Amino acid sequence: MDRRYGLCRTALRSEALHRRVEHGIFGYTDITDDSFSTAFFRWCDRMYGWTPPKEQLCFSHGIVPALCDLVPMLTQPDEKVLFLTPSYPPFPRGRRQGGPGIRLLGHAARTGRQIPDRFRGFCQKAADPKVKLCIFCNPHNPTGRAWTVEELKKVGTICLENGLYILSDEIHCDLLRSGLRHTPLASLFPESRRIVTCMAPSKTFNIAGLHFSELLIPTKRCAQSGTKRIPRAKIPLADRRHCRLCGGL
Repeated sequence: MDRRYGLCRTALRSEALHRRVEHGIFGYTDITDDSFSTAFFRWCDRMYGWTPPKEQLCFSHGIVPALCDLVPMLTQPDEKVLFLTPSYPPFPRGRRQGGPGIRLLGHAARTGRQIPDRFRGFCQKAADPKVKLCIFCNPHNPTGRAWTVEELKKVGTICLENGLYILSDEIHCDLLRSGLRHTPLASLFPESRRIVTCMAPSKTFNIAGLHFSELLIPTKRCAQSGTKRIPRAKIPLADRRHCRLCGGL
């Protein structure tokens, strides 16, 4: 990912970054208008045919920091987290930061098998009463598997029928082979309040260094748990340029 890729100038204007640097003040600020959210929802509609409720949109300095905050909010120290293996390394690290006692249950992301067989083990593990949360990667990292709609429905149904919350990491949603289209997991379960969708422009536009991500949080338990809150982050001015960079989408 860390290469000198050409920028898609209709989506990400490098001149905007230069203008921001020339401004010269890099203090703290917040997103104070609708320019970013407008661009984000327009992108979701164009790319995925999905327009989530505007009130669900939150911001964070990254998906990994958000996961580290969300896991202890949604689980108790003696409860378990389910995710597919092989997994993105920060998933187990986020579990450790979430507190001792949260156990991991892996389930290999295999290919070339029938769905009932492939998900039998996943279903058994999700039924464990100590499992309260599934961290799901859509598309899967590191295998690169783009899940089919049928597979996504199966995963979502298994988790929701067992009362699990789902953190759906969809940061690679735009890195697909030609002819494929990303399907957000939450778009298949519009009535559910247990699916948190995590996205970011970092992989799509090769701007991971700006440390910015979007969270779609549909439930109050995710947005607020006691005195803890998901960071509706104070975005540094350098990051706030996302509000303008994608303005032409």
